[in-house]
Amino acid sequence: MVRIETIVADKEFELSRKYGLRWLAIKLLEQDSDITSKVHHKEILDAVGASAEHLKSIFGDEPEIIMANGRYGFISGACQETIKSTVASRHSTSDMIDVIVTNRILGLPIFLILMYLVFQLTFTIGTYPMSWLEQFFDWAGKAIAGFWLVGSENWLKSLLIDGAIGGVGGVVVFLPNILLLFLAIAILEDSGYMARAAFIMDSIMHKIGLHGKSFIPMLIGFGCSLPAIMGTRILENRRNRFTTIMIIPLMSCGARLTIYALIIP
Repeated sequence: MVRIETIVADKEFELSRKYGLRWLAIKLLEQDSDITSKVHHKEILDAVGASAEHLKSIFGDEPEIIMANGRYGFISGACQETIKSTVASRHSTSDMIDVIVTNRILGLPIFLILMYLVFQLTFTIGTYPMSWLEQFFDWAGKAIAGFWLVGSENWLKSLLIDGAIGGVGGVVVFLPNILLLFLAIAILEDSGYMARAAFIMDSIMHKIGLHGKSFIPMLIGFGCSLPAIMGTRILENRRNRFTTIMIIPLMSCGARLTIYALIIP
């Protein structure tokens, strides 16, 4: 930490005048995209990378998790020393829910059940509006084709039917899945469960270099890659988002099973 502060003070004079050196060192270790984008000296980035690897080897976790644990530990200690609470107020409803959803044994099954519900909402319920849109575009294509003689070829006919309706319609039919997925993610985010889910999966996902939140779009990828890739917007870190996007196409959706059945004897 001190080495990073020293190099930043020497190489990034303007940045160190604007922000505190300790704060800059912490944010660089946490891979904060806003601060990292303002640092242009390779020596600083190399020092940050070396310090991050050193912290991982000692604590066995990512620097951002280590920093967060340190903050929460300090806050918890300060609260215990300064706040006096009655027995009735010690355990709020939120605290009791946290005990259940982040429990070492119950946390993962609850998470998998909720992910199953999100999956069902996105693809089972989303099938109905998808079929309605497919029927609409099929009807629109036939209606426009009716203006020309049967078997006649025309560039305008091809543009409207094959280009506009076929092309746009092929994308728009996925809109219900995307909207339902983002609705489910918004509910999980607003309820506060997304942070708990990331906490539950974080240790598992970090072993393959991903954030805990990456599990949700990867799971959705078994249904369809398009809404899954859209779902990576919940990841704040650009590197984690890009890595997850590259992995999602490897998830086998239902449409690929037919191809596998033909290829595999």
